[in-house]
Amino acid sequence: MKRAISVIVFIMVCLNFAISMKKDFEKGIIFKKDKAFFYEISPFSVRIYKNKENPIFQKKLELKSREIFLSVGFSGNYNSFFVFKEKMISKGKYSLSIVVGDKSINVRTQSSPFYSPVLFNYDLKEYIAFINESFEIKILDFMTKKIIKSFKFEVPVRSLSVSEDGSKLIFYKFDKSKYEKEFLNIKSLFSDKNLDIRQKSTARKGDFSFFEDKFNRETYTFSYYGFLGFGDSITYGYINREGAPEKGYVPRLQLLIDNEWYGGTVYNEGVPGEVTEDGLKRFEATVLKDRAKYLLFHEGTNDCLFVRRFPVSYILFNIEQMIKTALNYNMRPILTTIIPRNGKWGEGIYRERSMEVSNGIRDLANKYEIPLIDFFNIFLNYPESDGGYYSLMSDTVHPSEKGYQLMAEKWFEFLKDYPPEIPEILGYHYKVNPITKLVGVEVSLSVNADPDFDHFSVYYGNKPENLNKLLKVEKGLKFEIFLQPGKKYFIGIKASDSFNNESKFSKTFEFTPYRLFF
Repeated sequence: MKRAISVIVFIMVCLNFAISMKKDFEKGIIFKKDKAFFYEISPFSVRIYKNKENPIFQKKLELKSREIFLSVGFSGNYNSFFVFKEKMISKGKYSLSIVVGDKSINVRTQSSPFYSPVLFNYDLKEYIAFINESFEIKILDFMTKKIIKSFKFEVPVRSLSVSEDGSKLIFYKFDKSKYEKEFLNIKSLFSDKNLDIRQKSTARKGDFSFFEDKFNRETYTFSYYGFLGFGDSITYGYINREGAPEKGYVPRLQLLIDNEWYGGTVYNEGVPGEVTEDGLKRFEATVLKDRAKYLLFHEGTNDCLFVRRFPVSYILFNIEQMIKTALNYNMRPILTTIIPRNGKWGEGIYRERSMEVSNGIRDLANKYEIPLIDFFNIFLNYPESDGGYYSLMSDTVHPSEKGYQLMAEKWFEFLKDYPPEIPEILGYHYKVNPITKLVGVEVSLSVNADPDFDHFSVYYGNKPENLNKLLKVEKGLKFEIFLQPGKKYFIGIKASDSFNNESKFSKTFEFTPYRLFF
């Protein structure tokens, strides 16, 4: 009985692992003339068969080689099935080769990884098309190994394939908040006419971009007592590969906010197994549902596994679109680098990709001046005296309870340090002091809704980039300024909270005070 239970548990663990990784394993059909052959491909193994009992092409790689299989097909010139293989030679250097039978033929070496390479025929010659990190589809002559065409896109493209009849290159391109299927007519690639790029579907049903047309974002109110946790299973809460949202960072952060903050609600909007493209599809609708002022964003971990299809630039593009949407709604995002995996999915190319994604997230935080929690380094460099990295992990990707507690404490630390909203000056007009006859200015400010808002600070100077503190305004929404007459002054205002965090300056304004002589 015990043995039977152990076997059942083992099978359940394997199934759970397979489900979590299923997007990285692909099944499909290869057409050879009028016959169809089935294939199964993962980064490390490939099988092609007429039926599952009789594979006619089979390869397997070891992770230590830093190689991966990218795609499979049939070559008419070699009259054989083949598989494309990529190897990370060193940081910033990758090679693409084609494996035919027992031979491995080098195709190209470059500084950017290859994505979704496909082989196609035109005019009795074979060509290879692939996608790179720069949103380009490149075409090279298989015999000469030279690039003959390059098509640059302003937005990401992914998942290149050849149509069943061999006449089109099919791919997905970002278009208005989602990825639409498009194609290149292969015949037009080799003509002198304009490139024939067409969308297979122009339907817009379900496109979240309709919010931009129908609604004015300024009419939406977002609660300073709302905290939107957005991400994948790490946000949802998984321990030892099992769902455990009650043990994740969200309920732990909720306790800290209830006990040491001003209260509020932490929303758990984590979706296990999600990649950034799926997150992008639901992001705006989720934001409008929860109306939380704070965004706690941790996503990109799962994308790193899909080496064959998802460029790093694609991952970062999707994250940036979500951050831009949050900022358009005047949310207050906190970005994080992704927690490093352990085990074979956290080594070699996978570790390289997770580092590149984390570096890109750091750049986005700098670009948009958003607070950043560096979970990658916080976890990886956790002191050995306190248990080290492995004490924070429950499996190869999900934190332990200790790790989730650390996440909650870091989120809370950054929430407390988040600077107040920039003051908004509603208006100002000249004001006369009846005793001194000085003419100054009276300023009206908007209400600051930050729960920990404490006071406004007024700064002045003879240049907008050189302002000195003048006075402190205790939560009042109107104040008067009387300065030495005859000089031009610039006025700027900051908000401060109870933790002495200051906002950026409001828009400065200028005025010249004077004295009345009657």
